[in-house]
Amino acid sequence: MESMLRGEPGNLDLLKGIQGKVVVLDFWTTWCSPCIKAFPHLNNLVQTFEKEPVVFLAISNEEAELVTALLDRKKLESWVGLDTDLSIFKAYNAWAIPKTVVIDKDGNLAAVLHPTDLSEPLIRLLLAGKKLNSNNFKDGAYHDPVGAERQFRKMGSLKTRNQGG
Repeated sequence: MESMLRGEPGNLDLLKGIQGKVVVLDFWTTWCSPCIKAFPHLNNLVQTFEKEPVVFLAISNEEAELVTALLDRKKLESWVGLDTDLSIFKAYNAWAIPKTVVIDKDGNLAAVLHPTDLSEPLIRLLLAGKKLNSNNFKDGAYHDPVGAERQFRKMGSLKTRNQGG
């Protein structure tokens, strides 16, 4: 599967139509080197589960131009969604990136972890309908630690980056 840019600003209804599948949401940005270092690990998992009911969605808050420029240089095999209004980042409190959120086949939040901690056995447990015992996502309230949303908006703008700010 080739890297594909999907989604439009403010239009990230990514979870519709994929009920009954395990969903992996990987939150990342082009300026986050640990996020980019996790790409090969995630690519291996995408290939491993290519023919199984698992959907991998890499979500960045940045403009398409910034994301596409990076993906021209770095291979990412999952679908890529643009969350330029930060609604998905807010919903999952994804201010500390990289952050991977795993949703089970029933649509329940199963785990929140670093992308390199996501493993084939963990995904296989969810495919088998098992519940995970640790790393459960508990805090659903919106939290903006020390102006993280403002910083994400600033770094996600090509105009801001070109002005050196």
